[in-house]
Amino acid sequence: MKKAIVLLLAALVLGLLARLSFFTVEEGRSALVIGWQQLRAVRASPGIHAKLPDPVERVVMVDMRGQQLSVSSDEPADGAELPALGYDVVWRVSDPAQWWKSFGGSDSETARGISKKISESSRSVLSGLGDADLVRRGDGLIAARVLAEAQKSLLGQGVSLDSVRVSGIRMSQSGLEKAMADTSRIWSGEISASGRLERESAQALRAQADAKAQQTLESALRQAGDLRAAADAAASRLYGRLDSRPGLSGFSARLAAARAETRRSGRPEPMQTAGAQAQRQGGRPDGSQ
Repeated sequence: MKKAIVLLLAALVLGLLARLSFFTVEEGRSALVIGWQQLRAVRASPGIHAKLPDPVERVVMVDMRGQQLSVSSDEPADGAELPALGYDVVWRVSDPAQWWKSFGGSDSETARGISKKISESSRSVLSGLGDADLVRRGDGLIAARVLAEAQKSLLGQGVSLDSVRVSGIRMSQSGLEKAMADTSRIWSGEISASGRLERESAQALRAQADAKAQQTLESALRQAGDLRAAADAAASRLYGRLDSRPGLSGFSARLAAARAETRRSGRPEPMQTAGAQAQRQGGRPDGSQ
């Protein structure tokens, strides 16, 4: 009876240790293994992973997918003619380890850091423009420049920006009065909307179209890269399992050699079978002489 109780307690303890020592990483996520407030490891591949039991090591799951963030516009300075812009941002964690060091694993701190950097970049970009009308119509170009400038420092903090889009425009009272006065003068025929205004409008529209096309292309390339990386990882796991099957030993190595030859020559290269390789080496398919 005592032996059965001891065995039962041992089984319960082992089950508890196993529960505290293993964790699962899902697709689209990474796991940070934290021990005594220090980052011990990053686990990015989907599947089951092991760690030391809690509380020696704990796991923080990181969502690697795109996250949406709304950055409100600044309050325009009194007397400023240029408007302030608000933005819709899509961001993602690009480097989990650096993100943890920069923001402590906090989504709220990450959002504050991104908002601050977007606002600073927006003020920097707008300071180089002298026409409020151009700012209002060139939102695509401005958003692309804000993305490029903010991206420089955010990448060093483990964060990547997928897209930045102007979501709102806020003008100061004096800037709004000037815009309304110019509009009234155009409608009354006092001044013409042709000439410089038309040229600036055309330039702004073209810049907006180019910027949106560039953002779409960059986003598509990033998504294609993510899909290819995921497909390569899944294929590697599958090839590893095939290598263990009878008659398929070395399958992944032969496939890699065929791919390398295809990239080198530019022509599709058939994969060598185990029998053909053995004959070329003067032996049998099992590797014996």
